[in-house]
Amino acid sequence: MLLKISRTRRRWILPKGKIARGLVASRSAERDTYEEAGVTGRIASEPIGLYCQPGGSMLGFGGTIRIDAFPLEVQTELADWQERHERQRR
Repeated sequence: MLLKISRTRRRWILPKGKIARGLVASRSAERDTYEEAGVTGRIASEPIGLYCQPGGSMLGFGGTIRIDAFPLEVQTELADWQERHERQRR
């Protein structure tokens, strides 16, 4: 299981993000994992599970947000990636 450090609370979390315009959910998750944790691999097209979390006013969402979790077979761990100086991965 791949975890990364969140920027604000500095806790270990799954890589996640909003679904990018023009991408299906799995491809958006794959891109976010690359940007946030510096890994690439093969992602499944269907989620293996889901969970909900509070939306939070900081993000401009109210209520709860549904998070779909997609399995990604990690093939490469990059030494340098976009958010390397802001995050750790394990």
